[in-house]
Order: sequence, then C-alpha cells, then structure tokens
Amino acid sequence: MGSDQAGDRRANRAFTPNRYWYGIPAWISSQFSGRLANVFFLIIIIKHLLQWLLVELLSKI
Repeated sequence: MGSDQAGDRRANRAFTPNRYWYGIPAWISSQFSGRLANVFFLIIIIKHLLQWLLVELLSKI
C-alpha cells in the first residue's frame, strides 16, 4: 500500500514543468506557455491513439 502511494507521488512529480518533459530539458519546456505545452501534450496523445488504431485495424486484416 505504501509503495503504491510513493509511486503515485513519483508519477505526479514527473508531469511538473520543472522535470524533463518528453526528453526536452526543463529550461526548454519552461519557455513554452501553458497552452502551448497542453497542445503539444494533446498532439502526442492523439498520435499514440492513431498509432494504436492503425495497429488494431491492420491486425484485423
């Protein structure tokens, strides 16, 4: 139980702006405005969803 809570805290800390953000150093990610960072994050999520859909469709063929 305790290790799960510690893992949650580590995961939350990983998404704060002062950490490495998708391999981009913190000083670069801090240059982005909050909105631009959110858009970039959405683009990454959409890209992963599209890749997953593509794999699902190809596996059905």
